[in-house]
Amino acid sequence: VAEELRCKYYYANVPNRAEQVKQWLSSSGLIVATSALRTGVDYPRVVYIPHVGMLWSMIDFAQESGRGGRAREEVNLVIVVERRSIEQEMLKHSDNLCVQAVGLFLTGRGCRRALMSMYIDGKAVACNNIKSAGCD
Repeated sequence: VAEELRCKYYYANVPNRAEQVKQWLSSSGLIVATSALRTGVDYPRVVYIPHVGMLWSMIDFAQESGRGGRAREEVNLVIVVERRSIEQEMLKHSDNLCVQAVGLFLTGRGCRRALMSMYIDGKAVACNNIKSAGCD
């Protein structure tokens, strides 16, 4: 993906990870990263977060999506995954609550923030209940 976008990349075993991040921050451009960049990231100007593929878990997704908007910017987050992949994972792991929650989050209707907060915190907090740009 980074090659196609002609941008920096970051993953757990990439050489000179710190240098990749430094160059990304100074360029104000794109970086393609794995979840290795999610925890502890507190950089301004992260305003677009595309996620490619099935989510690992709701908690991991909350961490990843929380990397954006650190300077109170509005963030656009897009998840690109085939519906068939979601359905296959849900069938394959029918007894796994985490996989089922992710599947419902991705395929469900209504406020996704409410679905995520219900799973993580046990209380549905919808976009219209807080100061938020809202979900789809």
